[in-house]
Amino acid sequence: MELRPLAGGYSGETFVADDPSAPGGRVVTRIYLRQPERMDVDAALLDLLRGLLPVPRVIERRRPEGAQPGVLVTEWMPGVRLEDV
Repeated sequence: MELRPLAGGYSGETFVADDPSAPGGRVVTRIYLRQPERMDVDAALLDLLRGLLPVPRVIERRRPEGAQPGVLVTEWMPGVRLEDV
């Protein structure tokens, strides 16, 4: 799976990739290099807001371990980034 940089978020931490097994055929992967503790906050917010607002479903989360950063994988959702609204 080839990760391509995605606009928005922290530069160099958010990527999109084609994944035929994912809903819609794409996933968004966020690698938490700068603030690894934010992964749990972001995942909890997405879970909390699901059903209330159109937010992506969390597919996978990997907590930071040793030198490995935290990783959050969500489904891809088309639309306009909130920061652009």
